Amino acid sequence: MDDHVFDLLRCPECGAVLIQRAAGSSELPKKEIPAIGERAEAFICCAAEHCFPVVRGIPRFVPHQAYAESFGIEWNLFAKTQMDHADREDCAPAAQNQTVNYAGLIATKGRESEETFLQKTGLASHELRGKTVLDAGCGSGRYAAVTSRMGAQVFAVDLSMAVEACRQNLGHRSNVYVLQADLHHLPFAPDSFDIIFSIGVLHHTP
Repeated sequence: MDDHVFDLLRCPECGAVLIQRAAGSSELPKKEIPAIGERAEAFICCAAEHCFPVVRGIPRFVPHQAYAESFGIEWNLFAKTQMDHADREDCAPAAQNQTVNYAGLIATKGRESEETFLQKTGLASHELRGKTVLDAGCGSGRYAAVTSRMGAQVFAVDLSMAVEACRQNLGHRSNVYVLQADLHHLPFAPDSFDIIFSIGVLHHTP
């Protein structure tokens, strides 16, 4: 994770600054280190010795929970089904001017997520460029894909293991950072974001 990202990160337990430590580092705290089912590549820790593992490239700021596991299975089986054609390597470009009724909104086929995002938020695409954005409840990354394509620096956060699908879809983008965290206990400093959005999340909230 880029150094400048740590300027925004804070411990969700105490609000302290976070730094990254390599797994096995002598600088890790002596108390028990949390785990989430497999070996961590690194840990993100604060001075108060709260530590959070980085597993498969994703910082994990929540315990591994049965709810998160089962919900994540759904997203990972269908990781790309909600992604716009522009964000999928396995799709040919959509036909121009062909429209579909998507969740009650009329959108261009292959651009449903982009047009849904713009209609629901009232933002114009140029307003995203250069902004720091939080996608609160990112799922497989459909709206993180849209906003990062528009030039935003995007922090994509989800409670569930859907973050695995999000990283699979968007991990190659240098302006997308995927984290597993609880929206009630986010690991960010105050006033970190220019824009925060949460779309299609409430009906999945435990």
